[in-house]
Amino acid sequence: MLKSEANNWNIGLICITVIICYTVIISRVLNISMYDESKGRDFYHGDGYSDINAHSTGMYMHDYGFLKSKALPAWSYTGNKDTSQVSFYTHYPALPDFLTGVYAKSFNTKNERVIRIIPVMLSVVFAVLIFHVLNIFYQDKTLASISGCILLLSNYFIFWADNLHKHQYEEMLKWLFVGLIYVYYEGKKQQTGMFIALIIVFIINANISFEPIVYMAIVTLGFAIVYDKTIFSKETILLGLSAVIGFSVHLMQNYFYLGSIPLVIDDMFNAVTLRTVGVSNGSIENELNRGLTWMDVVNIPNLIQMRIERVFLIPGPAFFVFTYLAFKKVKAENQNFYKILFVLLIASISWLFVMTQHATVHCFTIRHFGIFYALVIGIGLKAYYELYYSKIKFSKFLLALHYIFWGYIVVMAFSQQFYDYFRYGILY
Repeated sequence: MLKSEANNWNIGLICITVIICYTVIISRVLNISMYDESKGRDFYHGDGYSDINAHSTGMYMHDYGFLKSKALPAWSYTGNKDTSQVSFYTHYPALPDFLTGVYAKSFNTKNERVIRIIPVMLSVVFAVLIFHVLNIFYQDKTLASISGCILLLSNYFIFWADNLHKHQYEEMLKWLFVGLIYVYYEGKKQQTGMFIALIIVFIINANISFEPIVYMAIVTLGFAIVYDKTIFSKETILLGLSAVIGFSVHLMQNYFYLGSIPLVIDDMFNAVTLRTVGVSNGSIENELNRGLTWMDVVNIPNLIQMRIERVFLIPGPAFFVFTYLAFKKVKAENQNFYKILFVLLIASISWLFVMTQHATVHCFTIRHFGIFYALVIGIGLKAYYELYYSKIKFSKFLLALHYIFWGYIVVMAFSQQFYDYFRYGILY
């Protein structure tokens, strides 16, 4: 394929993908409220539960400003000036809820459709960032286009593009962080401005959610090991301090609200124990209605494969095949990239082991696989293409498996992804 033909093909593929995506996204903004009691905004399709809390905060800040709540999330406010049922949430960073308050103030509205305008606009930036980062890693625009479009057409992107809470923010900043740190190390660490940007991204994302702190910490350590052969460097120390600074901002908010350091420590200790083992202060207070067992840990691989087929276009078992092919191909061609893929894999599964209770309950935590998924799908597809023309097409047995394999992928894509476009989007 000539370069001009390839460029036209890439542009055409991206345009079709964007049209499909935003037809569903805009339809959801207009037709599916977070308050609808349906699966249209469940934990697989946008987390309406957290959106309601963010919207409550937005309405509260619209009516009472930002200082009365110490900029913490204000839950159970309906916008009717009755604050008797309002509670202020201290267990998670407050920035997403605060931003919803900023949007409500800026537009002078409590209407959820209007408030969702900014997240939808940010999703366009996120989409561009995905293609850009993939192209940086691949150095192949066609491969970046294919992989990026697969990701955009997945539940991973479409059903979270108008999210008011943390989900889109944290993923977008993780993509930015991974892209920046890769370019920084590949550029021999000469760009000081880029490293300052990494620090800023880390601090901001630490105030979006605790989840990306773990992810970015592993990426930071992993890149230091890959490129510098050490975990102690200027980069790991300063980015580690960024995590501390980011976390400290949240603790400071809690201090202003709770009024004492012991109360802050006790509050966070209870939150951590609840999300790791499911028990706080000796009592069971979690969505599982029980403490965690070893079987919950043993079941993690099963959770991964089940959730991947619900959140990503190419389902779990097929994804594992492409992952194997990608690792095999990259190991033979680029040792550094091979190690980076391992770093991203460890980062992707980290929350499942660090905060097992939270990850077990909340299926959306599989979205931490986004960057790793996109990278290995592109490379894996290329490796499969090469394998097809070198081996599969010449064997009747392998050819039969080939058709079964792709038939399975197509059936799962329609039943688990495309069907949702209509029942939770276009035709809702």
